[in-house]
Amino acid sequence: ADVRLGAKHGLHLPPEAEAEEDEASATTRSDASDAAANAHKVETLRMMLESELGAQPFVQAYKYLQDVSRRAMEREDGGGGGGDDGDQQAVLQRLLGRKAHLAHQIHKLITLEEKVFGI
Repeated sequence: ADVRLGAKHGLHLPPEAEAEEDEASATTRSDASDAAANAHKVETLRMMLESELGAQPFVQAYKYLQDVSRRAMEREDGGGGGGDDGDQQAVLQRLLGRKAHLAHQIHKLITLEEKVFGI
């Protein structure tokens, strides 16, 4: 069997191994492209929310929803009861006013960040 190492090093792999190497390289490029696209989505959504809400209300609502999400995950792990949605709505209404409907988009941002950056 022809067991020479990669053309990059002046050596060659058997054709089937070279095809696997090309496929792995394409997958890595595709994964990198997906990661870059997802990072762009996160940044675009963040900028839109900051622009729409203003920096301070956005950050306050973001931190509040992040904390709510963290507590919910802890309850799931510990088997505790659920939170009061009415209280959450009241807090979001106080933080965001007439733009409280954007809380869903802030939650989407938090979820995307967790997926893309592992935060």
